[in-house]
Amino acid sequence: MREAITNKIYWWVSGALLAVYLLIVYQNAVNVPQYDDFVVLLNFLSEFIQSASFSEKFSLITSQHNEHRLVFTRLLVLLCYCITGKVSLSAFIIISNLFLLGVSLLFLMYVKSKKYAPMAMLLIVALLFNGQNFQTSTWAMAGLANIGTLLLAMLSIYLVSYTSTSANNFFIAGLALAAATIFSNGNGLCLLPSLSLSLLLQKRKKELIWFVLLIGAAAACYFIGYKPMAHKTSLLDLALTSHVLAVNFFNFIGCNLWLPSLKFISFLWGVFIFLTYLLAAYQKYYKKNIAWFSFFTFMLLTAAAVALNRSDGEVGPLRYRIYGCMFSILTVIFYVENRDFLHIKYFRLIVAPIVAFSIFSTLFYYDKVRTTAEFQKMSTYSWRRSKDGLAAFFVSKDSLLLAKAEALGVYAMPKIPLSQMASKVEANDKEWRDLSSPIQCGVDYITEQDELVVIKGWVYHEVTAANFMNISLWLLGDDEKVKVSPYAGHRYHIADDVVKISCEFFAVIPKAAIPPGSYELGVELQRRYIIWSAKTFSRNTGIQVTWPPERVGETL
Repeated sequence: MREAITNKIYWWVSGALLAVYLLIVYQNAVNVPQYDDFVVLLNFLSEFIQSASFSEKFSLITSQHNEHRLVFTRLLVLLCYCITGKVSLSAFIIISNLFLLGVSLLFLMYVKSKKYAPMAMLLIVALLFNGQNFQTSTWAMAGLANIGTLLLAMLSIYLVSYTSTSANNFFIAGLALAAATIFSNGNGLCLLPSLSLSLLLQKRKKELIWFVLLIGAAAACYFIGYKPMAHKTSLLDLALTSHVLAVNFFNFIGCNLWLPSLKFISFLWGVFIFLTYLLAAYQKYYKKNIAWFSFFTFMLLTAAAVALNRSDGEVGPLRYRIYGCMFSILTVIFYVENRDFLHIKYFRLIVAPIVAFSIFSTLFYYDKVRTTAEFQKMSTYSWRRSKDGLAAFFVSKDSLLLAKAEALGVYAMPKIPLSQMASKVEANDKEWRDLSSPIQCGVDYITEQDELVVIKGWVYHEVTAANFMNISLWLLGDDEKVKVSPYAGHRYHIADDVVKISCEFFAVIPKAAIPPGSYELGVELQRRYIIWSAKTFSRNTGIQVTWPPERVGETL
């Protein structure tokens, strides 16, 4: 009776964590491109439509993007276009999260002991559906490429490893999915050695020969016309710095616990996960759960590839956390299945900390995903106003690609009412402190529309990390002080291959919230408990603003 109640609690908590995660993703799924969306999704479809011959269209589908051939992603884009006649980034985000649900169900199938399936499901949901994966879940291209590849890999591994009386049908389906995995993302190539090892361990010689021949041929096709990415260091340098590769390898495996200032934590977690894999191999756990072992091998090969290509040591960005989740879940499943190491009643003690970790991650990263969505909404206004000012990583060619997509009718920037972007405005009697700080600021424009005043500008701090922080805009008058909480996001300037990161703000202020008068603009940056502030928007002069603005619509 007690166990039945406990299992119900596991299922209910799993459902609650899943519902909260998907609700947050739904609320912040904006149909606005960011980062690689411009090239991989919009420009691909634009060029595909304009291509006259089949060979040109086929070349576009299989063309290389960085070190990847994103055939699976591009086919999904074409399917969406054939059905709806337009590119919908929001639809791709929904599809990506359906893929994530599929991944969680496949993980549950790795749990052979159905008695402990409710507890395993809670651990899987807690580790997979938390704030660390918000970026991947709300970024169309990243979700399709990364989550799609993981789902295809897990499906192909499960089907190829299937050994029932009707195994031939599953094996053929698994071969097709394995080929699709190879052409879904660069790490799809890791499926060839991982599944070959699994078939070898299963002593399925005939299937192994067919798999190596067919999937090996697919892998060979992957490299036809392939242009290797330039490494920052030579192979000799990599050999001499093998310890750096090892650190990157373990940090990537343990990136669920990545903290830039405490990287040793993710390193130690990565070492523990790797030792778990070695322990499973020593115990011949693959005889009991070959699909688990094969997917774990696939993930370790992926980690090795990332460690080799990211010699700069930056293996903990949010877009990589989905892979860290895979490692953590595989490790948890192993110990749930192997109760000889830790009695299940003691193992249950780690459930609460993992759930608490999931809730903390969601709360911690919620503001980041919300801010990103707000800034994407802001870019819809900037695009309508000046065909510029797109959110996130932006270079000049992105505006050209977006304009081209709109001209061809394959994408339309959503029209979000400016009133929905209104900033929080409050009168504040706090004494303004013009602190000495290395801040540079600027205003792009101050304009007026529909009883709203729009201020757009930027702030740069000499400490790069400080450009990822909260911004408050102050209107400082003789008698009145008004604090405004604007939208804020990263602004990337690229000139001569040098990237300069600053923080861009966008404030929409109702006129009625500001008493008439003359104001000086002040900006305040806050990161954790450190506050920087500046009253001037240039090194020499301040900007005076008369309210209402005297030069409406002009760029200052």
